[in-house]
Amino acid sequence: MVKIGSVVAVATLLFAQTLTAQEESRVFVHVTGPEVVYASQPAAFVVTIGYEEGWFAEHGVSFFRQQVDVPFHLDIPWLLASPRHAVEILPCPPEQTAARVAAGDRIVEGRRIAATKKDGKTFAQIELHCRWLPLSDGPDTVAPVTVRFAYASEFREHLLRGREPVDRQEQRVASTLRELLVQPIPKTAPEAWGGAVGEFAIQATSRGEQLHVGEVFQVEVTITGAGNIERFAAMQPPVIDGFHVQGVVEKRVPDGRRFVLDVLALRPGVSEMPGVPFVAFSPEANDFLELKSESVPVQVLPQRPDVALAKPIQDLIDADAESQDSGLSQSILRWAFIALMILGLVMHRGGRTRNKKRALRDAVHDLRVATGVSDDPSRQADAFERVITCVAGGGPFSAPSIWKDLAACGVATEGVKQLQSLHEALDAARFGGPLPPAEDIMAAVETVVGAM
Repeated sequence: MVKIGSVVAVATLLFAQTLTAQEESRVFVHVTGPEVVYASQPAAFVVTIGYEEGWFAEHGVSFFRQQVDVPFHLDIPWLLASPRHAVEILPCPPEQTAARVAAGDRIVEGRRIAATKKDGKTFAQIELHCRWLPLSDGPDTVAPVTVRFAYASEFREHLLRGREPVDRQEQRVASTLRELLVQPIPKTAPEAWGGAVGEFAIQATSRGEQLHVGEVFQVEVTITGAGNIERFAAMQPPVIDGFHVQGVVEKRVPDGRRFVLDVLALRPGVSEMPGVPFVAFSPEANDFLELKSESVPVQVLPQRPDVALAKPIQDLIDADAESQDSGLSQSILRWAFIALMILGLVMHRGGRTRNKKRALRDAVHDLRVATGVSDDPSRQADAFERVITCVAGGGPFSAPSIWKDLAACGVATEGVKQLQSLHEALDAARFGGPLPPAEDIMAAVETVVGAM
């Protein structure tokens, strides 16, 4: 016989489980973000928490004495320090409504977004935007985010402490486990790469000074964009034609990196400084890219005759002048060599043209002799074929391709057909057929040769 106490206990347990399931449905949490990134490529992850705001207003119990805007506590394991990644929660932009949220042992800033409906219930929503920076390649785990909340169905008013829960209970709801695959940066990095990963832009500015050779002006180079902007190495003095960068100092600016270059002018007559290069690995292009700023306007005047420069500076100016002279000499030699090559090619082609004309003239003379003094069909046919091959560009006589070669050389279609017909008659004469009239052969050939 079943005891009444056992039945009551089982019923109570089932009721508690049903109640727990109902209360868990008051909250949901999910995490969105990429599945694959490169090492040092910042990734955007968004934690979205939805909660039934009306129910929490009636039954929610706060965990903290400190003022927060939502009645729950978040546990985000990957916010803790790790050798594999660095994660931070981004502040709420001014144009959005902020919400103070308890996460771990601190209060962070979430963003209120539009409410949503699920299973006939209306859920207020909070988003936490996180910047995940992978520090090493290989698979990484995006551990579940847990929402812990407390509630009660009965409250009482305390004289000093105010409203107190009578049957306080706690629940936890967690997001699903995710994996993040971090790919290694290719090992084909150029020497100038300083570790920048992302999509960047570079800008160089100065005050557009006018200065003399041997004098220094400043250029500010600003790098902005989406990437590991806070982690790549400081800019090294770049090599810029006609100038020498004496030093680089970094200047703090929001949302970017700014480097101030002390630039020495080396070459008179220059009206602009070439763009400053910057190498970054672009995940979008899956390759290393060299970015360049726009050129910087600057008027460089000749060296002041009455000012003595320090020897290291004068050496740089002299070395640049020598390189210009050497480059000019090499340029002259290079163009002279190119001119000689062109001249040789023209002479060679001219010689080939003269040889071709001479060969064609000789072939026509042989055909005239063969048709005028001989009734030998083989001799006439051979002489006719030599004329045809000379017109077509040389090489052995090969029908039917020879007729296509004649057309390609510009012989009219009717002319090709007439020559082909004469060749067939001469070929038939080898085997006893009648020879075509000599005047027909010479008239057709001279017409084609004259046109060529």
